[in-house]
Amino acid sequence: MLGAKPHQLMTIYISGRITGHEQEAQKQFAAAAQRLRAAGHTVINPFELDHRAHDKSWQSYMRVCIAAMMQAEAVYMLDGWTASKGARAEYTTAAAIDIEIYREARQLDQIRLGITTQTKAA
Repeated sequence: MLGAKPHQLMTIYISGRITGHEQEAQKQFAAAAQRLRAAGHTVINPFELDHRAHDKSWQSYMRVCIAAMMQAEAVYMLDGWTASKGARAEYTTAAAIDIEIYREARQLDQIRLGITTQTKAA
């Protein structure tokens, strides 16, 4: 985590554990989206993406989600994300191409209040 930046509204992709926890995850993602939108950010929520045109395999979901994540300026990692293979892949991808990464428990208030800090991969 380095450097404070002045408050800026961003497009933020939400990442977290979904597979095997779909109902709980949908509520968790919706709550995070609501909080981020209330702060004025544009949100990309994987549950709101169009998944009609693929075979419903995990790989197909991930292709749609990672493509959407590429449009974001930041990724917001929900609590529990480390237990998810897909969220770990999203984290690794975002870190590799210098998309800002925020963690739910630590940084929601910073995003809401406009005090943003950036996580960079080593």
